[in-house]
Amino acid sequence: MNEASGINLELQKLEKSAILLGRRSMPLQLVLFVTSRCNMRCDHCFYLDEINDSSRTELSLEQIETLAKELGGLHWIALSGGEPYLRKDLVEITQAFYKHCRPNIMSHVTNGYYPERISVMTKKMADSCPKSKNLVIFSLDGLEETHEQIRHSPGSFGKVKESIQATQKHQSEYSNLETGIVITAQENNREELIPLIEYIENKLMPDGIYINLQRDHNQPSNVLVDPLTLKYYQEAVVFYENLRAKKHLKKSSLLDRLLDGKNKLQKKTIAKIAKENAYQFPCLAGKVSVVVDELGNVYACELLKDPIGNLTSQSFKEIWFSDEGIKLSNSITESKCYCTHECAMSSSILFNPPKLVQSMISGMLG
Repeated sequence: MNEASGINLELQKLEKSAILLGRRSMPLQLVLFVTSRCNMRCDHCFYLDEINDSSRTELSLEQIETLAKELGGLHWIALSGGEPYLRKDLVEITQAFYKHCRPNIMSHVTNGYYPERISVMTKKMADSCPKSKNLVIFSLDGLEETHEQIRHSPGSFGKVKESIQATQKHQSEYSNLETGIVITAQENNREELIPLIEYIENKLMPDGIYINLQRDHNQPSNVLVDPLTLKYYQEAVVFYENLRAKKHLKKSSLLDRLLDGKNKLQKKTIAKIAKENAYQFPCLAGKVSVVVDELGNVYACELLKDPIGNLTSQSFKEIWFSDEGIKLSNSITESKCYCTHECAMSSSILFNPPKLVQSMISGMLG
């Protein structure tokens, strides 16, 4: 990509920020399920029915590149699944988005079961997408016995450790490559959360730890969380925030401090929603962010069961600016829809001016 093209994509992102003025524009955040194939069957997986359906097909690389061309400049792309590394063309998918969208952040979550494949493919992604942060997030839900019980996958604990270490070896060569570890707090691991965080910090040393609260299947707008699980989740969040403030934040850039502030506000909001089962602030799903599954179905939010269109029969712009798409995105805001979904909440905070200011202050104070 030449520099002029890169500048044009940055200008597109700026233009899309018209959402702050109340105008509808193309999204700035994409969650793309690249596959429903997975080698594990985790207890907390919200995509389990789709993973167990072997008849599901996948968008081709050509169809995904067409989507990337239509979307233009993006701030964040999250590739999901299934297990993303089961797609042999995962590198080419990231390259297509880099070429046509120049995202600030390209992230994907992996169960880390394929160390050699992950190492080779991640190196290629970091090398070919130099101006995007390439964030590889590994799922780790407990110490060895707990992790393997939750994931029903003997040997998976050792595999994910090996994958993390193999990816970290490339970081000295690629400053745009970062590693993260995501923990899903649930009944099966709640008493182990703080020991797990200590283990990760001392032994695996990723750039970040993301503590998610298991999503119940009644959402949106009907959040049911076990009070004891919520208590352990909140304690783990505070424990990690204190660790991060001491070890990392002093060296952080302004952007990293803003994101730290956003994450703190997000975790507090998630806990408040889970405790009170109540709306907190406007959700911008379907306005700032969009979800596309491996079949080409387009959703305002992955928690909503009905798609607003399908890319195999319509262009993205036709779907996004359709009466149905606009009506649905407006209804999310007007009905005060709420949930504990981290991806939708991130963009809703960053494009909500009062919450953005709150995030900046929190990030500066550490």
